Amino acid sequence: MKRLSLILFLIITANLIAQIDADLDNKFRLAQLFEQEGQLEKAETIFRELNAAQPWNYSFLDGLNRILVRQKKYDESILLLENRIKETPADVSLYGLLGTTYYMMDNINKAYESWERGIKTNPNTYIVYRVLANYALENRLFEKALELLNRGKAFAEDPAIFSLDLANIYSVNMRFEEAAREYCTLVSIKPDQSGIVKSRLQNYFNRPGAAESTIKVVKEFTEKNKLPVLYDLLSFCYSLSGNLKEAFETTIEYDKLSAGNGNYIFTFAQEAYRNKQFEFAAKSFKYFIEKFSQSPLIPIARIGYSKTLEDDLNSRIANSPDSWKPITISKVLYEKEYLDVIKSYEQLANSYPNNATFVEANFRIAEIYFNRLNNFSKADSIYNIVISKSTFSNFTSLSYLSKAKIAMKENRLEEALNFLRSSGHIDLSDFQTLNEAKFYFGLVNFWKGDFAQSVNTFKEILNNLNNDFANDAIEYSALISSSKKDSINLIKYANGDRLLFQNKPKESAIEFKTLADNPNLFILNEFANYKLAEIFLMTDDFFSAVQILEKLSNNEKVAIFADKSTFLLGLTYQFGLGDLTKASSNYQKLLEKFPNSLYFDKAREYLNAISNKSG
Repeated sequence: MKRLSLILFLIITANLIAQIDADLDNKFRLAQLFEQEGQLEKAETIFRELNAAQPWNYSFLDGLNRILVRQKKYDESILLLENRIKETPADVSLYGLLGTTYYMMDNINKAYESWERGIKTNPNTYIVYRVLANYALENRLFEKALELLNRGKAFAEDPAIFSLDLANIYSVNMRFEEAAREYCTLVSIKPDQSGIVKSRLQNYFNRPGAAESTIKVVKEFTEKNKLPVLYDLLSFCYSLSGNLKEAFETTIEYDKLSAGNGNYIFTFAQEAYRNKQFEFAAKSFKYFIEKFSQSPLIPIARIGYSKTLEDDLNSRIANSPDSWKPITISKVLYEKEYLDVIKSYEQLANSYPNNATFVEANFRIAEIYFNRLNNFSKADSIYNIVISKSTFSNFTSLSYLSKAKIAMKENRLEEALNFLRSSGHIDLSDFQTLNEAKFYFGLVNFWKGDFAQSVNTFKEILNNLNNDFANDAIEYSALISSSKKDSINLIKYANGDRLLFQNKPKESAIEFKTLADNPNLFILNEFANYKLAEIFLMTDDFFSAVQILEKLSNNEKVAIFADKSTFLLGLTYQFGLGDLTKASSNYQKLLEKFPNSLYFDKAREYLNAISNKSG
């Protein structure tokens, strides 16, 4: 019976304690709510009750002290903290709070004196210095924080634990050389901290003077101590500053010191390629291939080298004076250079005739013949090699897709449909290729006049709007749906669209002009006019294009192309006619009238570029 009574007593007591804790917790939340709403007196009343109920609870004490300081009741804050210090004199955080109160009173000497009292509680333990340094930082007393951390560093068995804090404060105060010294000291002792250090450096490296000061210090460290991690850090700093030449040279030294067998050089090459630094990517790949010929990474490096050369040429074309135009006349550029790239791929394919490298190299060759040299027959024959060598790979799917485009350009539409079916059935997980194949399938059916099949295919693409062909699918669907009752004129538009795809702008323009000159066609007229404007831009007839685009951008009755035309009008004035004033006016118009336009961000970007150039 006595045992049962004891158990009941314990259960009741536990329940009462839990209930009390829950009540206090609810009061604490209420006090915080009052504090957030600026009702400080109400918050103070509740915090006083909580502090009286549980004097040992630091959260309650901190809340009450915070409220007192916010109300500038500094004397009450000091009394509260001093009383608590008498009870627990070894609690360093109390001295930190006390110093903060004095600082808020503009009594800096008393603040420092309070923190020194805290240090005296355990002067030979580094933790004390870190705690009080944090209070100094909260009050933006950077010099005091640095002093405290450096003093604590002397007592630490592992001084490196202070380096991140010290470096952070130095960098905030633009003392970049001192920050770099701390970081170098840290990674020298703890190389595994290199990632954190790089992340910290990246946060401020673009600030005035940061790059020069940091590189200077890191370089000094490498000269005194040839640790691999320091060379890695120096290479990283050179890369951040844009000095890839020095970054590459330093990476070579880093690889030697680390006995990396070229792996770090290979990684550098890949990173340069990803950042579109093709000159140094090619140089790095070439160095790796020549110096580490036995590395298992050689096949990847060789194809990386060839792709770098190819993408370098592609980027030149992408940045050509005509790159702003929606459609450009297909012409061969950099023929000799592309043929050299083809030779590089051919050598690679010959070296690895029985693996995936052969397939990828041949696919790249076919793409160059098709997209850059306009040699469709040569491209088509090489796509066949890819398909025969790798029946179920992604490159086979892409090869069928490219063969379909060739067939479309040569007006072999039924063959194109067959190739597109094949492309879409190989790798169902490659949604990008799948959607592209579907789009062209819908487009070919549109050209053939099978509008029902075309619309159904475009609808499949629109099940997922996060793909590159969704916007075009929407436009074609809208055109077909609005004009399907006028099939004769819709077929004329489809013919014009096909001829334009086949690089026959003059023949295409005849079809579109017939429709553009007929104002009774409404929506079809809008589509035809916009296409006609694109053709005029292809042939550098900017004034004719401007006349059409001005009408389209101001058409309030049928505003399908209003935002698109306004944006293209801005591009035409800026890059075609060199009239920056009118270009700015059109970009501004788009921003004001079409805030939800797909071209909003681009228009703002071009407008800012013009403003910066003018300013």
